[in-house]
Amino acid sequence: MSTEINLDNLRPPAIVKNPEERMKILVEKSKNVTVENSIPIRLFFQSGRQLLQMANTYLDEKNMEQAFVLYMRYITLFVEKLPLHSQYDEIDEQEKRSVRAKLKPLFELAEEIKIRIRNKYREEYENYLTEKKIYDTKFAEAEKALIEKRKKDQQNLLDKKMQDYVANLQSQIDKKKRELVDKKDENIQAEVEMIANSSDEESSSTSIDKTANNTQIHPKPVFDRSTKPSMSLLDDVDRDTLRSMIVPFQILTKKFIKIAQSNTDRNIETCGILCGQLKHDSFTITHILIPKQTGTPDSCTSINEEELLIQQEQHNLITMGWIHTHPTQRSFLSSIDLHTHALYQKMLPEAIAIVVAPTTAEIEMYSLTENGLEFILKCREKGFHPHSNEQSLYHSADHTIINDQLNVDVIDLR
Repeated sequence: MSTEINLDNLRPPAIVKNPEERMKILVEKSKNVTVENSIPIRLFFQSGRQLLQMANTYLDEKNMEQAFVLYMRYITLFVEKLPLHSQYDEIDEQEKRSVRAKLKPLFELAEEIKIRIRNKYREEYENYLTEKKIYDTKFAEAEKALIEKRKKDQQNLLDKKMQDYVANLQSQIDKKKRELVDKKDENIQAEVEMIANSSDEESSSTSIDKTANNTQIHPKPVFDRSTKPSMSLLDDVDRDTLRSMIVPFQILTKKFIKIAQSNTDRNIETCGILCGQLKHDSFTITHILIPKQTGTPDSCTSINEEELLIQQEQHNLITMGWIHTHPTQRSFLSSIDLHTHALYQKMLPEAIAIVVAPTTAEIEMYSLTENGLEFILKCREKGFHPHSNEQSLYHSADHTIINDQLNVDVIDLR
């Protein structure tokens, strides 16, 4: 017994690109590394350490594509890009040797991951071709069945019309015969016979017409392929949106306000570094590092940043942004804040800036727009200076997720 195929129930397999094409796209993505001399080289070294941390996390989570991209970006950064930086000669030779010692095993690891990804792509492509062949066969069968059904329906419609016509004609004849019997009029009886003869001729003519209709060539029904379900494209590792940043907002800001209170009472800004972990392709802020710092009513500068790096390595932390107070103003990003945050966001696109304004009870989370980041990185002005389009350079960080069930640890290095 054959099973009827319904076109509405057919769904094509998601398109999978050729494995070599997908691999080429992945390799090109891994080379997407830019280094500007205007950005201090120490930030690129710090970014390199975070690249390795994130790559290791992705590898542990079996996310091979992301791990491969980040390992290759690390290699590209230190082999091709940073040696051309204007400050490269200022880097300690011991630190350079430490980086070079990591490169060979990373090359080998990246190559091993690349082989595994290519094998995965080939398997996915073969499965796609198999599923597509099955789909094409079922679709052709369904299309053929639909055409046959339409032909049959058209023929049945013609047959029914003919049956209705003959039945109606016979009904009229029977009615006339009954009328003639009741009147017993021979003349009318003759009329009945004449009508009957006439009807027989008309029926014969109709039969001829029916035969002609049966031999008529019907046009082939047109099947509208626009009703086929649209095919979805299988994405590779390209990312159209930022990864989520999970923020334990209440406890984080409460602890920071308490730490900053002594400075706030003297109208002096306080700053801290937001750090955390990458897990399942999203970031979670777990620590606030309070560096040694100097401050004024409208600025704050961290010092002895080597201590920060030591703490981050000890706790396996990734820099995710910064937090600071505006003790005498509202919550916003000043021109200096914009330049400071641009460096954070250049190293990590998801980095956020939290600005606490105690006098107005405002606390906001910000990030630069794509155009804003590009604009600020090109701006060479120093100190406080106006930007004609300042309000369009940043916005609320809409990739954040507030989770007040989480805790935040504070490491105060002052």
